[in-house]
Amino acid sequence: MSERTVEVFHKGQRVASHARSPGRRGHTTIPEHMPSLHRRHAEWTPARLMAGAQKIGPAAAALVSAIMAERPHPEQGFRSCMGILALEKSYGRARLKAACQRAVNAARKIRGTAEVKIPTSAGQPTGLA
Repeated sequence: MSERTVEVFHKGQRVASHARSPGRRGHTTIPEHMPSLHRRHAEWTPARLMAGAQKIGPAAAALVSAIMAERPHPEQGFRSCMGILALEKSYGRARLKAACQRAVNAARKIRGTAEVKIPTSAGQPTGLA
């Protein structure tokens, strides 16, 4: 380990070497050293998430934009945004669109285990956990 390099050893053999980040608490991980799940997330960009949200509707786009904007780094909101976009498969575009509109109107966040009310086709709200 030096001022500019971090080396990783396994059983006395060097298995990786990384350039140190010039900034404090910075990240310099290369994709080959990331777990496969992290590599898949690395393929997502704010533009790709916004494009997916815009296909659902303006409220979904506003919600995704707000989630990314409230984090110090947009990437910190990717999992929340990906979770919102994935709800379309289970609940359909119309119900997701309505839920996003309610979230935007109420200035709420959809994340983790927060309960979200998505209107049913009969207009009665049903809870999602």
